Amino acid sequence: MRPGARSRAPPRSSAATMGAPLPLARRAPAVGLEGGGPPGPRGRSPRRPGRDTMRLAPAFGLLSVLAVTVLAPATARAGNDDSFFQGNEAAMLGGAVAAVGYGPGLLWYNPAGLGSNTRNRLELSGSVFTLRIRRLDPFVRVGITDEQTIEKQLRGTSFVTAPSALSFVRQLSPRLTAGFGVFVPVQESFDAGSDFSRDVAAADGRSISVSGDVAQTVQRTRYHAGPGFGYRVSDRFRIGASLFFVYETASLTARINAQDFRERAGDPSLIDSFATGLDVRANVTRMALELVLGAQWEPVRGFHLGFAVRGPRFRLKDEEEYDDLFFQGTDTTDISDPENPVVSEGEYVYLRDRSTASFNDVTSPLAAPMRFVFGVGYSRARLRMGVEVDVSHQLLGALIGYERQWNARFGVAFRVSDETEIGMGLFTDRAATFADPLEVAAIDYYGASLGLKLDTPVGLSDDEQEESGASRLVFRTTVGLRYAVGIGDWEPFEVDLTEDGTMSEGGLVDVIFHEVGLYLGSGLDF
Repeated sequence: MRPGARSRAPPRSSAATMGAPLPLARRAPAVGLEGGGPPGPRGRSPRRPGRDTMRLAPAFGLLSVLAVTVLAPATARAGNDDSFFQGNEAAMLGGAVAAVGYGPGLLWYNPAGLGSNTRNRLELSGSVFTLRIRRLDPFVRVGITDEQTIEKQLRGTSFVTAPSALSFVRQLSPRLTAGFGVFVPVQESFDAGSDFSRDVAAADGRSISVSGDVAQTVQRTRYHAGPGFGYRVSDRFRIGASLFFVYETASLTARINAQDFRERAGDPSLIDSFATGLDVRANVTRMALELVLGAQWEPVRGFHLGFAVRGPRFRLKDEEEYDDLFFQGTDTTDISDPENPVVSEGEYVYLRDRSTASFNDVTSPLAAPMRFVFGVGYSRARLRMGVEVDVSHQLLGALIGYERQWNARFGVAFRVSDETEIGMGLFTDRAATFADPLEVAAIDYYGASLGLKLDTPVGLSDDEQEESGASRLVFRTTVGLRYAVGIGDWEPFEVDLTEDGTMSEGGLVDVIFHEVGLYLGSGLDF
């Protein structure tokens, strides 16, 4: 390096560099899961790996894929596993259906509820739109000198349309109902970007000019598809089970560029320039099998107990495609003759890493912790009410980390006429994740819902009744409104352009997100 030029530490050829050619299974442990568990509340990744290298704040979830590549900002996830209602019953009762539910959506929530079914039922539901409002302040922090930083905030609003569930159940005998369902509990998209530019004076009077930009896109979807059944053991006791094939995809595109120009200390005619950039693309695919078991018991007429176990979700295969391009360069410009500036020969580094890898976390065959749902309900005449608690256990592996978590739901529905029912609910959707390559962030949500169900019976002719075994068809329309507020913390992108790499760490900032969704479901009983 030229005498007098600022020392810039080159990227190291190890797992701590932005261009580390390592598969996900070897990169992920740097999130903090080795050595007995996570170092912080969300499994924060390591700090700045070396002098003059861009430092990006730790990631949640999918970005843990890149934690040891130094690109590890926390993406603000829009929701958790219960962001969408999986069926009309859930939309009416805020998801509190484990004890008093009976529709096709119980394939997802508690298949024992199918044991009380007396009709063939088809149900299609989805979120017409979900409005997500986010504010991250700051979104990016840039260190210029020990005393001066740039902070840029992000305000964003996005619309998401998500098909939630398609389910069909058929009564095979007076006691047995079986069915098949496709459910989409997770569908999210996060797209954010910000640029920065600032001209400042250092403490010794030297002029400094910095500029750059940060951009990031994260998308994630999870599908569950499979059969289930409910069996009525007696008039007051039912059991059931569902088995789902789980297919999950997550993708990340992230880019960061930064440049600065500084007068040389002691010789303002020399301008030292530095530029660095990183472009990362990652796609992760997961396949798994998940079992759901359930029971419903009515010990006293009208009083219901429900119990369901979601899981275990056995990991079948994880696969990653990864591509990154890293650049870093320095040079010096002599402007002693402003009309004829002289640019010295610079020093430049390019690194490219491409990989496709399948991996298996031998420390944990589970892709997610088991969830235990305990519900109590009341159902008589024109009133239904349900209360339930959802508890998940801690799960630690080389690639994932979940803390013990609980959620609660309450719902009540009133039948105002034979064809019309009004429902409302309260719920929590708290995140248990502090590290998972397919998770995006960890925000706790608290919300409420309103629902309206309209039944339209259609009478059948005598011949149709004899052929179908039913006296009439029932067309069902359900409309629901869901609002949730998300409370959590965020650790911004941090880019260290200080000369000695001593930018002070900003730490976590509190964030509040808002989510409003319109649900529309249709069904047919025949």
